[in-house]
Amino acid sequence: MKISIYSKEKENKEIILAKVAELVKKYNHEINNEDFDCVLYIGGDGTFLRAVQENKDKLDDIFFIGIHNGKLGFFYDYTIDELEEVFKDLEKTEKNISKHRLLKAELTLIDGGKETLYAVNEIRIENPFHTLVSDVYVDGVKLETFSGNGLIVCSSLGSTAYNRSLGGSLICPTLDTLQVTEIAPIFNKSYRSIGSSLVLSSDRIVEFVGKLTNVVVGYDHLTSHINDSTRIKIQLSDQTVSILHKSDYHYINKVRECFAE
Repeated sequence: MKISIYSKEKENKEIILAKVAELVKKYNHEINNEDFDCVLYIGGDGTFLRAVQENKDKLDDIFFIGIHNGKLGFFYDYTIDELEEVFKDLEKTEKNISKHRLLKAELTLIDGGKETLYAVNEIRIENPFHTLVSDVYVDGVKLETFSGNGLIVCSSLGSTAYNRSLGGSLICPTLDTLQVTEIAPIFNKSYRSIGSSLVLSSDRIVEFVGKLTNVVVGYDHLTSHINDSTRIKIQLSDQTVSILHKSDYHYINKVRECFAE
């Protein structure tokens, strides 16, 4: 198997990479960062998001394996001390691989142009200069006129990230859902919003419509500054990302490890 190594780690990086190289040779695999079957990523959850974005054109043909080095995260099953377990799991005919749909945002610009963005965790719109005002639609039906700092739409996989910090719900990643969560909404005589996260089924389409000037669109760790958008349409895409898990992986264990222990 051809393996690409992706790491942003600085501490003990050379030692870790040497261990990986030794095991790659022991199990008759090959390190190849150009043509590969899987990505072994080492670092924090942000490392995974970067690895996906940098390999988004190859997602149909590859899967990802997460190694954390003293850092807890939802996209990691293995520790540095369990490196050999990774390679033993790669030997298995039936691998425990989960697939998750990416979010897709289509931005309509005033001049009629389009911009398309993809994200694993969430897509958020914020205005750092003044209050964001936007009509929110679900499947073409108006939900609210939002006023506040911003809004995010997250996937089930991303529900444990920024969404959780905003008081959104944790959603089991085996469920394909969208979740709309408000960022610091304003409530007054002119504006009313639902004031709660809204969980939607996978076939729903969420749209933000209005004079969306000076808006920052965040998608995972990336940002795009939009000065002239009139509509942002967000839905689950057909594009998926695949992650290798341990055979005994359970989502509830991960929730407990990251938030309850």
